[in-house]
Amino acid sequence: MSDSSAPIDFKPHTSQDELAANSLRPVMTIDPAVFEKLYLAPKGDTQGNLRKVLANPTPVAVMGFIVALTPLSCELMGWKGAAGNGVATGTASLFFGGMLLIIAGILEFILGNTFPFGKNTTLPPFLSIIRSLTYPISRVHGLRLAFLDICVLSFVFLLCSIRTNVIFVLVFALATTGFGCGAGAFWHLGGGNTALGNKLLVAAGACFFGAAMLGWYLFLAIMLASMDLPSPPVFDLSNVIKGVSQRQAIKEAKAREHSD
Repeated sequence: MSDSSAPIDFKPHTSQDELAANSLRPVMTIDPAVFEKLYLAPKGDTQGNLRKVLANPTPVAVMGFIVALTPLSCELMGWKGAAGNGVATGTASLFFGGMLLIIAGILEFILGNTFPFGKNTTLPPFLSIIRSLTYPISRVHGLRLAFLDICVLSFVFLLCSIRTNVIFVLVFALATTGFGCGAGAFWHLGGGNTALGNKLLVAAGACFFGAAMLGWYLFLAIMLASMDLPSPPVFDLSNVIKGVSQRQAIKEAKAREHSD
């Protein structure tokens, strides 16, 4: 007696629409300009797939920087009677400007982003210095040297940022100027020139306020881009100012063309 029943197919049936959707699903790649906007660093040749596994720590670093710097800049300018040169906002400087930047810096290290790692882990000490700012002469002499050192450090970061975007360059340009004004302010305060010292403190606060406002703009652009929403331009410079390796590759390509 023959079995006329058809064999049972236990394989799940897939509709033509699902097959088409799977075939059209793109591979997860990041355009260099988008990468630079999200990570504030030119796209390098870092090995591994950690960027597909871990979240982007850059917005955390930017948020910590701007939340700590915005009220501090207003205090330095004395807006609405604000005073104390950062003492009142010490907690914000410690946790936002200190802890968040260090955490973001460690995560950038794990992802292999050298410039963001160095930037995020070296700026928190400055905010710790700001947290204890007062006018005793015993502290003024040390503060001017601290501000001078941070000014030089910020200038190095400014030079490195010219391969990121215009907004980031302006942030470091204003921050470097602010650190220089802060160093000059405490230099004159230590020498007894209180009038000029106070004016330079206000100038430092104005520079920091400008850097903070640009930081808010940058934070908005990063967050919108991370959600795949239209974001304001940051004016990418990674393709305008090419790195040494890129220039070398271009020279070698031209040399091969001429040889052919």
